[in-house]
Amino acid sequence: YVCIVLSIIWGILFIILPLINCHPIRHIWIAPFQDIAYCIPIKSIKTAQIIVVSLGVLIDAVIWSLPHFVVWKLRLRRAHKMALTALFSLGILYEEQDPETGRVMEAKMLLTRA
Repeated sequence: YVCIVLSIIWGILFIILPLINCHPIRHIWIAPFQDIAYCIPIKSIKTAQIIVVSLGVLIDAVIWSLPHFVVWKLRLRRAHKMALTALFSLGILYEEQDPETGRVMEAKMLLTRA
């Protein structure tokens, strides 16, 4: 239940933070923070983004590790346990964000080799 609550909090923060960068909201779409009087300073935005991204990484790590505890308690041969662990570890999705604007530049799928 902790993962569910943290995921909900993370989702809400991920949606709300970009919307409160500038007031009124239409100033977000003006050339990158052209009218500084209406926008939160970049340093504060970067700090908030680091917190949200760190929380996201923590949640992802916990969710990723949950099935591994179950797999290693199963009554299977070690080779099968290792194969299942490798299967759960196959895909990792990540996004690269522009440090200036915080917008997603590209999303990639990484495949680990087992």
